[in-house]
Amino acid sequence: RFRSRPVLPVTLLLVEVEEGVGSALLPFRTTPDLVQDARVEWRYYTNDWKYIHVHVAEKKSAQPGEQDDRYRNRTKMNEDPWTTGDCSLTLNDLQQDDSGTYKCKVIRDGDTLRGKTVELKVKGQSSDAGQRSGVSLSSVSSQRFCHLLLLCVCVCVCACVCVCVCV
Repeated sequence: RFRSRPVLPVTLLLVEVEEGVGSALLPFRTTPDLVQDARVEWRYYTNDWKYIHVHVAEKKSAQPGEQDDRYRNRTKMNEDPWTTGDCSLTLNDLQQDDSGTYKCKVIRDGDTLRGKTVELKVKGQSSDAGQRSGVSLSSVSSQRFCHLLLLCVCVCVCACVCVCVCV
């Protein structure tokens, strides 16, 4: 018997930080009480849309064997995202080459139950940090976003950390 699945909206979040800040939070909050046998995967997508595992967690434990060496000992997730719904990832020791597209997927039996895309931009120390203000609006258009025009609302905590929500 065929069961239709609800179409999940694509959620994109832009996180900008300065290189040397130390860490960045890639936020993803979903509904609490996720199914206990679901797997939470954070992936980094390369320019040719292949991915590498940044962090993989199952209820019983983290899965460091599946984590790419580049991210080993640099990631941390909430202790129990299955209960809290907080699947956010902290990425430590930031470098400019950490910039790119990250996706979090909550997966069960090969099906994606929830997902979020976060675009991380790690800027060099000499970038335009002084040009940012408290709140700004900007349009983002990029080949990585399938040529969609996105409206972003950015809130800067200080001159070096901005969080943008794009719709």
